[in-house]
Amino acid sequence: ALATEAKQHGFEIMLHMPMENTSPTLVHPGQLDGTMDAAETQRLTQAALAQVPGAVGINNHEGSKFTTNAKALGRFMEGIKGSGMYFVDSRTSSESVAFEVARQFGIPTASCSLFLDNDDDPAKIRAQFEQLIGMAKSQGQAIGICRIVPASIV
Repeated sequence: ALATEAKQHGFEIMLHMPMENTSPTLVHPGQLDGTMDAAETQRLTQAALAQVPGAVGINNHEGSKFTTNAKALGRFMEGIKGSGMYFVDSRTSSESVAFEVARQFGIPTASCSLFLDNDDDPAKIRAQFEQLIGMAKSQGQAIGICRIVPASIV
């Protein structure tokens, strides 16, 4: 319902797809994992997309392990190739290969430039936001990621 309402107000909708992280005890419903075959990867991706009507792009939720696995990413990207969707790598791992794999599949892609709220202190979030603005001005663009928590609403 929120995705539909946001789209009606002109917002662009993205699926925040849960992907395998480095903690074996932190597993989210519908999470993609590197051991899944193509059919299961694509089934879970399509099920998640069905929950977010109007999504035009996808980014990874966590995924610090999944986004370093080129074969698993290939199974995921194969499932969205040709859909017109883009992929934004949240860069939850400095070893992520998601950007490169998305490009190999012809999927429009970008990567997070800066996390705004690694620290929940509102002053530090503001400082990160100022840094993001500086990056955008000097590089022509920048992507920041921030959770919606009370401290991030500054």
